[in-house]
Amino acid sequence: MIRYGLPVWGGYISASQKKQINAMLCRFFKCCFSSILWNFDCLLHEVDSQFFKSMQNSQHCMNCLPLTPETLHTVLHEEKKPPI
Repeated sequence: MIRYGLPVWGGYISASQKKQINAMLCRFFKCCFSSILWNFDCLLHEVDSQFFKSMQNSQHCMNCLPLTPETLHTVLHEEKKPPI
């Protein structure tokens, strides 16, 4: 569950929050909920790499977005019209 949203919120974690997450991951390992002793920074690097790699696929949904700053601003701030 942590891995699902990690590419989005992982960069906003403070040092104290990283420490808490690492302690939780350590408890998961000790209680046999995980067979691998994960570290937050290693986990973040792994999911970021996987996300970037998947975006390189021509079938990925992110490839249809215009990624120039001007057009991206227009797409993100386009006025939402209510359905008729």
